Amino acid sequence: MSEGTPKYISTIGQIKRYLLFPNYQKCQWGIITNLVHIQLVIRHGKVVVPATASLAIKKE
Repeated sequence: MSEGTPKYISTIGQIKRYLLFPNYQKCQWGIITNLVHIQLVIRHGKVVVPATASLAIKKE
């Protein structure tokens, strides 16, 4: 899940659409994961931005 890759850009676009959908106005947070990495995103009004860096998921 490297920033700037086509798959990452597509995934960010998808979660932005979900968080900005009119029926989900109370939803503030989103999670992106591919089972190896995880990243939180947050909605501030009509802007959706990453809240964390992409973090590796470890068994520990």
